[in-house]
Amino acid sequence: MKRDYSDWLSRAVWVVLGAFLVAHLLTLGHVPAGLHHDEALNALDALRIGHDGYWPAFLCANFGREPLMVYVMAASLHLFGNNVWAVRFPAALAWGAALPALYWLLRELYPSDSRGRTVRWLIAAPLFMTSLWFGITAHYAVRTSWFVLMEILFVAALWRVWNTGDLRIALLAGVLGGLCSYTYLPNRLLPLLLGAFLIIGLARRRAR
Repeated sequence: MKRDYSDWLSRAVWVVLGAFLVAHLLTLGHVPAGLHHDEALNALDALRIGHDGYWPAFLCANFGREPLMVYVMAASLHLFGNNVWAVRFPAALAWGAALPALYWLLRELYPSDSRGRTVRWLIAAPLFMTSLWFGITAHYAVRTSWFVLMEILFVAALWRVWNTGDLRIALLAGVLGGLCSYTYLPNRLLPLLLGAFLIIGLARRRAR
């Protein structure tokens, strides 16, 4: 009975989060009003991509920027036209996609503990979705939302490889790890974090 209740509550959380996402998308074009200068610079670079052989691996203006989100923005502008909503849509897309990515990570972290995984999801998802920092940046056309999404996907894929040894997932993890380098500046600290986890994991495996 308790398990049925937790499953129902988990579905309710998904519905609420979906409503949050819809409301978020509907207000992108006018909340906040106008474009911040960082957003405008990203949009200008996105408009240049693909023209006259312009395919940058790094954006040098505005103190330098990693380009993954700007490439997604270029596709958004091509599909939806040159408007504020299209400029901000990639950030909102990453914000919404981060939730399924977080659920995948929890499944890999707790593969045999469905109840514990559900409890952690019920705690993590609302906190994640209502985080002031993440919610605000998801309404701005800046790189941080893509940094969060790609990091979660990368770690989830690595954990999947650790659990299964699947070579295809290992290749996916490699691609995701490479894409992380094109998201946001703090990604440069990721090798230090991964090195620490690898040492701990190998030590535990050797102990067993």
